[in-house]
Amino acid sequence: MSGILDALRVFRLMIRRCVVRQVDDEKNMQLLQLGTFKKAVRGNVEHFHPYGLSTKPLEGAEGIYAQIGGDADHGVALVISDRRYRLKPLQDGGVALYAYTGDYVVVRPDDREVEVHAGLKVILSAPDVEVQGRLKVTGTAHFDAQINCDAGVIANEITSQSAGPLNMSQVKNKYNTHVHPGGGAPNPQM
Repeated sequence: MSGILDALRVFRLMIRRCVVRQVDDEKNMQLLQLGTFKKAVRGNVEHFHPYGLSTKPLEGAEGIYAQIGGDADHGVALVISDRRYRLKPLQDGGVALYAYTGDYVVVRPDDREVEVHAGLKVILSAPDVEVQGRLKVTGTAHFDAQINCDAGVIANEITSQSAGPLNMSQVKNKYNTHVHPGGGAPNPQM
């Protein structure tokens, strides 16, 4: 019977809760220093991430620590979470990426909606960005380059830096009557 009890004791110590103390994010496999039961500290613990997803937990985040084969010198962090910042509640089947700053991406399957929230800026960096469907901008749109439109433009008002707000008739008149250096009015006209 003592053999079974010894095996149970070893098994019980193989998997336990932990608290993140330090993170080394410079290596190919992230290494953690973890506090485990009875104030024990484990260093150089590999933190496994799912393919394509990488996180850097904050000090104080909690997780599950396992000793592979019962070997205390080869522990791994299986899951690290941080209840202080977890987004809640989510819809059934919902998914969220979040940071302690309040920035997040939430997938809401019931609404067929993805929400992106950033405190300062969202950066999309690609040679082409395509939006399929209607695009609604509720703030100011600023363009640092030319706008090309393959279809008609519908606008209630356009603001010119030199002339102020213009309706479409005024825009048409300004365009049709302006003159290029060394040439005449635009051809074709609006």
